[in-house]
Amino acid sequence: MKIKESAINNRVDYQEVLRKIRYARLPVEVKLVARTLLDKKALKITVLRLREHTDVTDHLIIAIGTGPKHNQALADELEETLRKELKLKALGVEGKEFGEWVLLDYVDFIIHIFSEEFFQKYQLEKLWMDVRKYDFLSC
Repeated sequence: MKIKESAINNRVDYQEVLRKIRYARLPVEVKLVARTLLDKKALKITVLRLREHTDVTDHLIIAIGTGPKHNQALADELEETLRKELKLKALGVEGKEFGEWVLLDYVDFIIHIFSEEFFQKYQLEKLWMDVRKYDFLSC
């Protein structure tokens, strides 16, 4: 697994990534998602700012987990954290039962949690190459 090995070999300074998240010009709820993904050991965390490019959503958050069970755990943790801290409930949740690609739709932001295989297969970021991109944790 290329991404998993890369993430392990390129250990990042937790405090440095946390600082990047804190000072990014992003809404509070998007920062909370990024922090939660960091705390729960996501292998990749990228935020795309889509506000000026589409009416579908303002931000797209892309994460990679270590596998289906980890992806499901990340999704569960995000739902719980956003509900407890910001009183937000997802409008829709897709793919959680299998865990290869989980989508959480919060209207103003959408979270995609991929397995490495699905991330490589769909390459969602390539659809939005001309948008502002925040790479908090990359592989």
